[in-house]
Amino acid sequence: MADKWRYYVRICAFWYGFWFIFLPSLQSQDVYVPLRHWVYAYLERLETKGIIHQVKNSTRPLTRQEIAGYVEKIYRQLDQGVTLNRVEQHQLEFLGFEFRDELERRTKRKNQYCSRLARLKHSRFGNRLIPGWIYENNRNFIAWHYKKLNLYADPVLRFRHQYISGDSLPAIRKLFHTTNGFYLRGDFGSYIGFVIDVRDNKEWGTTRYPVKHNISYNHLGFVNAYGTHIYHDETVAYFTIQSRPALLQFGKDVNRWGPGYRGALILSDNATSYDFFKFQFNYWNIKFTSIYAFLQPYPRVFENNREVSKGFTAHRLEIAPFRWIDLGLHEIVIFGRRTFEPAYFNPIMFYRSAEHYLGSKDNAAIGMDAEIFPIRDLKLYGELLIDDLTTSKLGDNWFGNKLGYLAGIFFTDLFTIDNLDLRVEYARLRPYVYSHKDSVTTYKHFG
Repeated sequence: MADKWRYYVRICAFWYGFWFIFLPSLQSQDVYVPLRHWVYAYLERLETKGIIHQVKNSTRPLTRQEIAGYVEKIYRQLDQGVTLNRVEQHQLEFLGFEFRDELERRTKRKNQYCSRLARLKHSRFGNRLIPGWIYENNRNFIAWHYKKLNLYADPVLRFRHQYISGDSLPAIRKLFHTTNGFYLRGDFGSYIGFVIDVRDNKEWGTTRYPVKHNISYNHLGFVNAYGTHIYHDETVAYFTIQSRPALLQFGKDVNRWGPGYRGALILSDNATSYDFFKFQFNYWNIKFTSIYAFLQPYPRVFENNREVSKGFTAHRLEIAPFRWIDLGLHEIVIFGRRTFEPAYFNPIMFYRSAEHYLGSKDNAAIGMDAEIFPIRDLKLYGELLIDDLTTSKLGDNWFGNKLGYLAGIFFTDLFTIDNLDLRVEYARLRPYVYSHKDSVTTYKHFG
């Protein structure tokens, strides 16, 4: 078994090595923009307004190069006479500032945005108090360059509090949360990029927590609870190797597939991050993504005095053949009790068939989604998830047909009022969707 495992690893290493070394390098290294960034909502609005088209943002996250390409398209539209309102223009200027390095590789356009931080640093008092190496590029706390190595580092500091009152509560509920850490992004040469995002979190208040270590709480992954407060840390760390139009990512991060605003039926970012290999091919109006991931079952499962492993494999094809439509097709398999499965490591395998070939012991699902732009300022979108389906029993309300639906409508600048948007979204899951006969292969990560 060990020899077989080594054999497949060598084959895969050779294939990926051949792909990235011998293909011509037409694009520099790249990393992904975190899912919490507001740029995703901005691109969705402008696509709905008809200012840009064929934005393949139902497969997230997007890379910095992808977003810079869309920002460049917006600039081109402005050069052709398209106008943005004041808020959209201000957001565009900031994006041009944030993705300045990527844009300068694409165009000779110089960004003139001046942030408040830059004005403070270059003021009479700022020049005396702030050392020159801090915010040297007016954007990152530290920007360091040495030959082929570039590093960008920023601190992460946040404090938030909530006061909740209601007729059903005996007293005002107080909740406090602190976060501290750092975000480091870098690149080396023309192929390699990397990200390290480390955050420590503490939550406390009037809530009483259990006294227990190594538990899962509120979709946070690893948590230590001490009765009066909880503590958890979260680290995203990965590196990428790119040779256009392909990209390989390995590390710990999150992914989100589908057009839904509140949720994604097949792959969401609700759970904590996880380790995975990801291969992505992005050419013309086609984006293909394949993921092989390692999950954490919770509570932990032991068999024969050994901890049971768990993982998933998934791939997705997104294509925007015309300006008015974006289509997606994807499938996923949750599997357990083995770390490496050659049939699932194949990115172009039909996973449902592979799951049958392996004895139908895993949890497979397929899905499809669409975004339609019939007129300016209007987007219609939907997603269908098929966990299990027996076509002969459709319409019988049979429990074995496990389906999920999502549909939405999105208006921008409603009643021609700038920045007034309206979204209506509906999701429905039939009973037993995501469930499985094996507790290990349920549709969960860390609880």
